[in-house]
Amino acid sequence: MDYTHWTMDELDRLRGMLAAEGAGADEIDAVTREIRRRDSAAHLRPEGFAGAGSTHRTIPGEGAVVDGYGETNKRHRIAEMEHVGVALRFVALLIDGAVFFVLGFVIALMSGGTSSASTDGTHTAGFHLGGGSFLVWSLISLAYYISCETLLGGTPGKLALGLRVVDEEGSPIKWGASVVRNLLRIVDGLFFYLIGAVAVWSSPARQRLGDRAAHTYVVRP
Repeated sequence: MDYTHWTMDELDRLRGMLAAEGAGADEIDAVTREIRRRDSAAHLRPEGFAGAGSTHRTIPGEGAVVDGYGETNKRHRIAEMEHVGVALRFVALLIDGAVFFVLGFVIALMSGGTSSASTDGTHTAGFHLGGGSFLVWSLISLAYYISCETLLGGTPGKLALGLRVVDEEGSPIKWGASVVRNLLRIVDGLFFYLIGAVAVWSSPARQRLGDRAAHTYVVRP
């Protein structure tokens, strides 16, 4: 068996397990030789040096670990998280949509875009956004997404469902990534988000086009 991708801690634990289970001497010796090889290499390696291309193997359930050369697998945390599909994203969008509806009404009220009429005892009311008021609404909505995802890890709609927007390391996204993923909502949102839904369905990591461009993921930790 190839033990070159195992960490020193894993090799020590494996050697103890094999001895406790009465495994064959050949297998125990193979693990022991790998440990000695690592020890010898560590003594010859300059302090602080990380071998190029060094890797590690992770024991499931123990989270990200550091390999024998002191490097962390950056993609391990994101791989352990549940990538969120279309259904939960849509529910989060509906929650955020309620915020945008109220925002639109307030802007229309301030700009004179509301209407009210009574006919045959029936009262109707509504509002519309056009020109400058629609531009203001769009910019505030964009700022809402960008600031919430960067500062809070997600919009109120996502947070209410326990969802987070993260980068490739499973960490909160930066301002630049949030700007990219949300500007591309213009494309993902076409045909009532059909473009985004198709992109998510066709992606192993459940990424819409904005996520792919910004290297971000919507996950449920």
